[in-house]
Amino acid sequence: VFGTGTNGTEVTVNFAGATKTATIADGKWSVQFPAMEGSWEAKTLTITGAEMKFVFTDILVGEVWLGAGQSNMQMTLSWMNGTGVNFIGEYGKYDNFNKIRIYRQQITGTPFSGDEANTNNWVTFNNPHEALSQSAYSISFALNLQKTLDIPVGVINSCQGATYIEEWLSTESLAVAGSVFDGMFEEPKESRYYYGMTELLRGISVAGVIWYQGEGNAFALNRPGDFPNSPNVDYARQLQALHGQYKDVFGDENLPMIVTELAPYAWDDYEDFRLTQRRFVTENANTYLLSTVDLGTPYDIHPVFKNELGKRAANIALEFVYQAAGITDTLSYIPVSATKNGNTITLSFESGKTIAARGALIGFKVE
Repeated sequence: VFGTGTNGTEVTVNFAGATKTATIADGKWSVQFPAMEGSWEAKTLTITGAEMKFVFTDILVGEVWLGAGQSNMQMTLSWMNGTGVNFIGEYGKYDNFNKIRIYRQQITGTPFSGDEANTNNWVTFNNPHEALSQSAYSISFALNLQKTLDIPVGVINSCQGATYIEEWLSTESLAVAGSVFDGMFEEPKESRYYYGMTELLRGISVAGVIWYQGEGNAFALNRPGDFPNSPNVDYARQLQALHGQYKDVFGDENLPMIVTELAPYAWDDYEDFRLTQRRFVTENANTYLLSTVDLGTPYDIHPVFKNELGKRAANIALEFVYQAAGITDTLSYIPVSATKNGNTITLSFESGKTIAARGALIGFKVE
């Protein structure tokens, strides 16, 4: 628990029968409570100091994750329900909907400023209709994770549509990992969301990160004529720098990170880009790739199957972060061999599951 105030002021924090104190220095204060068991019981957090008192009610103890990236992380339940499929009914089947918590971080970063409504505070919902303005991916993840863990789950959404990874990397990270924008703009786009959003989360503890981004960077990779520096930039290395930033900001050297694979899309080629995503997770500990090869909507860059994405991300977390019993075989399919016989190519994968295409194969490539 942390905040700001006048130097020298003593702050007292009471929560769940425990009390912690701190003295404000350099305009800041913080206290840390020991780890607590997850609980559905609502508790009260009280913060007092000279001429101030704050009381926060309905506080639950559970797991908190970060959901970050661009529009596919940001897409709301309202948008999904507008696609003509009854996704609201699908989400309404979950129990304990009122126990999940979503924190939508205000979008800040020159020159853009985000919608002020329902930002920078934890919000609750009794049913999907009350959550229409929130991330469909994050809500599904929270609901599926808490169903198995049997404790409350919250997700911090730190995302903005149409962003490149460069906008989420610090200047120090860019110096190491490179930028597709190198020298392209008088006013650099790089780093604005790192300093405007990610850095503001420093001091918070999270159990892990779900990342869904890359469409813009894949676009640049496929168009070196428009992005002359793109052939010199390795997205896997950029992801490594991003993961390092999150480990630093959240103070966890072993921080898990789930990377959401780009789904097939008819108007761009993602095959080579997906290989960079796979290479990142094979070369870096505590990173996992969520497969979306069967979840694309060919002529929409925003796949509608966000509930399935949330289920898969939750299962990866349950298998590898929480070691939940009975949860196995959750990772992206890894090809191990290819055999050609006339006009037929037979592929073998590490997973024993059957892989089914939704209609014609799009974005499929064998080299």
